[in-house]
Amino acid sequence: MKVFRDGRKAKVDDFFTLYLLCAEKTEIVGDPRTLSVDKFLDAKFNCTSTTATEELHLLQITWSHDGQPIRNVSRHHVTQTMTSHGILGELRLYGVRGPDNGQYECMASNGLDTATSQPAYLLVKGYNIDFRMMD
Repeated sequence: MKVFRDGRKAKVDDFFTLYLLCAEKTEIVGDPRTLSVDKFLDAKFNCTSTTATEELHLLQITWSHDGQPIRNVSRHHVTQTMTSHGILGELRLYGVRGPDNGQYECMASNGLDTATSQPAYLLVKGYNIDFRMMD
């Protein structure tokens, strides 16, 4: 017979509950939207994700730009806030420039699985843009 760390003996119901907790997938329920921003102004992407209620505290949202992870640096600020619907992830880009053009995605993970948003694009006005990337 299996015994939990707290000394309780495992029952069939415990394993069924554990299965249900692991079976609910992480989902992106609010994809970021494509933005068109004048150069040197700020841009903000939002992404909302959800998972099993018991795992919401584990949910982490990260961002990528053209497939490369984005970190909190002086011009990029990543935050996440718990809402009644899940976790709201926010990516702020301060003073956008030409190299900020491109594809952005958010990834949400609860430690068991990961979901990736639909891509959104940042189009910085005043710079040459290759629209073929949006096919």
